[in-house]
Amino acid sequence: MKRPHCERISLFAILLWVLALTLVLVGAGLVGADEARADPPVVAAFRVVDFLPVAGETKAPLAPVVMAIFNLPVNTSTVAADSFYMEKPGGAKVKAHFEFDTGNTRVFLRTDEVLQPATTYRVVLTGAIRSQAWLPSLSYPLLPTTWTFRTTAPPKVVETIPAAEAKNVPLDQTVRVIFDQEIDPTSVRHATFYLTWVGGFFAIESEVYCNANHREIMLVPTDGLREDTTYQAILTTGLKGKNGAPLEKQVTWYFSTAAKPLPPPPPPAGVFTDVDSKNPYYEAITELASRGIVSGYGDGRFGPKDPVRRAQFAKMIVGVLGLPVTENDFPHPDVTFIDLGTDNPNDLYPHEYVSVCFRNGITLGKDATHFAPYDFITRYQVISMVVRAAKRFPMNMVVGEPQAGYGAWRGDATHGYNAAWAQL
Repeated sequence: MKRPHCERISLFAILLWVLALTLVLVGAGLVGADEARADPPVVAAFRVVDFLPVAGETKAPLAPVVMAIFNLPVNTSTVAADSFYMEKPGGAKVKAHFEFDTGNTRVFLRTDEVLQPATTYRVVLTGAIRSQAWLPSLSYPLLPTTWTFRTTAPPKVVETIPAAEAKNVPLDQTVRVIFDQEIDPTSVRHATFYLTWVGGFFAIESEVYCNANHREIMLVPTDGLREDTTYQAILTTGLKGKNGAPLEKQVTWYFSTAAKPLPPPPPPAGVFTDVDSKNPYYEAITELASRGIVSGYGDGRFGPKDPVRRAQFAKMIVGVLGLPVTENDFPHPDVTFIDLGTDNPNDLYPHEYVSVCFRNGITLGKDATHFAPYDFITRYQVISMVVRAAKRFPMNMVVGEPQAGYGAWRGDATHGYNAAWAQL
């Protein structure tokens, strides 16, 4: 049986439709290839939706991370030094490299050089950057984006204590510096903040600190300041702000300590309230006071019945002999006593007096490293020190060598011999 003619026409029509559709699609493809070179409409633009540092930032760190966030994943192969960069004043590009997040919607421009403080930089993203797509025809160029930011200014000194050219600075003064911004505590070191004597070559041993508010730093000399001395305080460019900006230049200033005060005049005879003319030692005490060898407690009392300490007697015997005593007498390589305590640079007692007494052979100490300055002195010890002084400094007081067996105190191995001399 023959098929109807209309059915054959229908099949032929279908073939024609398929052929026509194929031609249309091929034509459309050719047109699409030509139009692929043209940018897609702006309504579908690939653009930056956020960035850091923000536009107009005035305190950006000197090693900032520049970040751009896109509305579409970026084709990372199109991000290069000429499509995403940072410009210095004058147009030169900052050396940098790129990093991408896992979704390729964020691009980080990390600088390979430290930026200059208080400087304006320009960030540029060009249309050469394109979005990510599986077909080139679906990739969009970036809407060009530009913004500027300014790096932080270097820290500035607001105040120094003592002030520059200050006079009569106390010897216990802490050197302080106050800044206009927070300081990086790790940059506050002996190498960045130190003190020297004018004319000296070495920094004075000190401790340096950063205050809790990070706007103030302090320097404390280990042994305090010296009287009548001019000091030079120095802040180097190694000192940095919290955001990394160093001092613009080294800061130096000078100050001077007060001259050593004159010793108080010796009290005139009869001024001690607890030593009257009926005291059997009145003349001796007032004579020593008039020569500045003793001065009492400073409140009018002498304490004639109080026990005497070893350091006090060392001072008295050095004073009686008229031996010169200065700050240079301690520390001294020949003096190895470790129990004298901290030396007060404003007072020669007890360190310098003990040093002079020891180096002149008047006292030997308890042993090589102990003097026991605040132990009460014994009669034996007084005798030994007086005899040694009399032998060493001729005063027509020693008559000769005592005979064997002479002296009731011969039995003492340490002081008996000196006691025999004293009994002559």
